[in-house]
Amino acid sequence: MPDRLQDTADEELARQARAGSVACFESLVERYEGRLLRFLFQRTGNRHDAEDLTQAVFVAAWKGLARY
Repeated sequence: MPDRLQDTADEELARQARAGSVACFESLVERYEGRLLRFLFQRTGNRHDAEDLTQAVFVAAWKGLARY
């Protein structure tokens, strides 16, 4: 994650992502994908399912940015 985005608040990254910044959305994904993957793996017990669900969550988040 570029240094300038590393210190940016989640809310600001989401605002910029909503305005079309793919880099800001990628920064949010990088921040949260590990934690989300671990959470989903604990719930499913299956790494592949947890990875699929993690991807689905971020796709849904990207699609739903306009409502944020």
